[in-house]
Amino acid sequence: MKNTLKTKAVLKIAGIIAFAAIIGFTMIACGGGLNGSYSLQGGGDLTYNFLSGGKMSMESGGKVLGEGTFKTSGGKLTITAGEGEQTMDYKLEGKNLIISVGDQSLTFAKN
Repeated sequence: MKNTLKTKAVLKIAGIIAFAAIIGFTMIACGGGLNGSYSLQGGGDLTYNFLSGGKMSMESGGKVLGEGTFKTSGGKLTITAGEGEQTMDYKLEGKNLIISVGDQSLTFAKN
């Protein structure tokens, strides 16, 4: 009887770990929940489009300025376009995306 209970407990824990791993990998694959379009607030016409599969584009005035890929990890957003790569701090607050580089921050609202 004790072995049966021990086996059930181990299977339950394994199931919880597997479920947590699936959620984590989904967030990584989807860019940590960034999917969607975010427009710069407080002036300027700049929109980041974060797409599934880690693809992204940047637009201004309805014209695509550039395309690339993105990934998130530990509060860092890394955007790669062409030969260049930029890593910055980011956080999501409600429908706002706040990107920081050094002491400069920009706020983008989800469209």
